[in-house]
Amino acid sequence: MRTRTSLIATLLTLAVVAVAVPLATARPANDNRLVIGIKLTFDSSTHASGSFAACCAVNDAGSAQANILSYTPSGDHATFKATNTYTGHNGTFEILLTGVTGPLTSPIHIARAHWTVISGTGAYTNLHGDGRLTAVTDDTNGSLAGIATGEGR
Repeated sequence: MRTRTSLIATLLTLAVVAVAVPLATARPANDNRLVIGIKLTFDSSTHASGSFAACCAVNDAGSAQANILSYTPSGDHATFKATNTYTGHNGTFEILLTGVTGPLTSPIHIARAHWTVISGTGAYTNLHGDGRLTAVTDDTNGSLAGIATGEGR
C-alpha cells in the first residue's frame, strides 16, 4: 500500500511539473510564437491530408496536406524530409520538415523534426519562421497527430 501511495504521489508531482514548467516559462507577450496543431490521415505512403489550427503569429485554421519527399530507414528508425502545406482563411503557408521517426518495429511511431517556413500566400506571403515538431503516427489506421512550436515573423 505504501509503495502504491508513493507511486501515485510521484506521478502527481510529475504531472504538476509537466504543466507548471511550460506555463511558467511561457511569454504571453511573444507575438512571434507560432503553435500549429495537426491531424492527418495517410492515403498513401507519401501523402496525407487533414486539418490544422494555428495560433499567435498565425491565427488560422483549415486544411493540411503532407508530402513525404524522402524516407530512409536505418535500423529501428528512419530519417525523413517532408513538406506540410496549410491552407486557412487568410492564405496558405508551407513548411519543410527534416526529422527522425521510430521505432519502426512498432505500429506506433514518434516523429521529431525541425521545420522551416518555405513559402506563403495571402496574409502569409512574407511569413518566416522555424521550430520543432513532435508527432505520433499510428500505422494501424494511418493517422498522425502532431504539434509544431516555434517562431513566426
